[in-house]
Amino acid sequence: MLDFILDLVIGLFVLLTAYFLIVYPLRSSPSLPIHLRKIAFWAWLAKVAGAFTTYYLYLLYYGGGDIINYISDSVNFVKLFFWRPIQTLEYIFSSIINRDYFKYLNENVDFSWFLADNGIQLIYLRDPVTQTVGALTFPITLLSLGSVNGTIVLFATYSFWVSFGFFRSLEKVYPTSWQSTAIPILFLPSVVSWIALPFKEAYALLFTLYALRRLFLERPHLFRYILSFILIYLAYVIKPYIVMSFIPILGFMIIQVFGKKMKSDIFLYALYLILVVLILGLTLYLIQVSAESSGKYTLENIPKQAYLVQMDLVRNTAYYAETGGSVYDIGEFEPTMTGMLSKFPIAFFTGLFRPFLWEAKKGIVFLAALEGTSLLFFTLYGLIKYSPQNVLRSIFSHHMSRSFIIFSIFFLFMVGLTSGNFGNLVRYRVPGIFFFYLVIFANYAELRAKANHHRGGQ
Repeated sequence: MLDFILDLVIGLFVLLTAYFLIVYPLRSSPSLPIHLRKIAFWAWLAKVAGAFTTYYLYLLYYGGGDIINYISDSVNFVKLFFWRPIQTLEYIFSSIINRDYFKYLNENVDFSWFLADNGIQLIYLRDPVTQTVGALTFPITLLSLGSVNGTIVLFATYSFWVSFGFFRSLEKVYPTSWQSTAIPILFLPSVVSWIALPFKEAYALLFTLYALRRLFLERPHLFRYILSFILIYLAYVIKPYIVMSFIPILGFMIIQVFGKKMKSDIFLYALYLILVVLILGLTLYLIQVSAESSGKYTLENIPKQAYLVQMDLVRNTAYYAETGGSVYDIGEFEPTMTGMLSKFPIAFFTGLFRPFLWEAKKGIVFLAALEGTSLLFFTLYGLIKYSPQNVLRSIFSHHMSRSFIIFSIFFLFMVGLTSGNFGNLVRYRVPGIFFFYLVIFANYAELRAKANHHRGGQ
């Protein structure tokens, strides 16, 4: 009981500290418009509230889960650090680099025995990818002095800082409609809940957002470039298919950046064409290397992996009963690329909009169904009001929208195809719906502004 009260006190202290160091300067910044100052506070509050709601829902309703284990492992790393700081840092860094949390223990038996003697059990030792989540959360938990509630607050604040920074940088991308992207980026319940805590998807998306902002939306800076590529690598370690899905988009963005600067000169344009070929070749090479490194995401294995995962989840009746009937079935398909593509319409629709209200058998899935249904009607309303042709023309005439929508369509298709369970789906799809609705809200706002301007000119 004393530990619980102490954790609450530390959590409250971290909450107040995070507010006065991060949020209050934004609320009082003269460089920000008044409405953005208000948005900053409410966006941070939404992240913190979403983080606590999700964590304690897992703890009290489900009785545990990944997020409980991730933070528990980070707390254990903090305990180790207090006892053996240098050796703990060596262990974490070498394990992340080697992607193996046993190797260091085998080579340093005294450290292994020290863990055993002090009752330190790292839950995901046999799963280096998952164990890396606890290792990455360690600095945040260390700053909160090993407090669970403090870790929740600090990670939610970090998530807010990255998301709000990315939101502000979109002013250069969508000068007339960027403020509309505040809804999908800062206030969409599923995005708020799932990236306000140290899930794999949260790290992968937040690292990617930081890299996108620093590489393409701000002035060049060597340190930020180096940090961006380190974060992309860490995102790849945790969630390889998210980064692999983004590699072609990053290559495409680089081509466009050079294209803007070179097309005005014939010599430079010829150089630009050569550069395009080189970048496309490098992009394909990186995809192949990444796929082979991840093992199961090679072009040959993707259809087989999708088939095995989907069939295993659908046919496993014990799993179906355990998950409260939240398994979905999009129908069987052949484990080939053609077989996968035959399921594109239903898999993409499932990844984007399902579960339906009548398919939700659990509280967290029902909330996702409410959100999905609302966004389905919003999407259909915009398509009817502005016409599908105008919406598509608006999206594909904008280089950033074009890149984001291609990524999100492919990503949501793969997630809808392979998740097999609504509980998994609502979390796995977060990176896809983040960029999909960013594009939808921004382009609907631009079309609305054009329509109002046209009416005002008549």
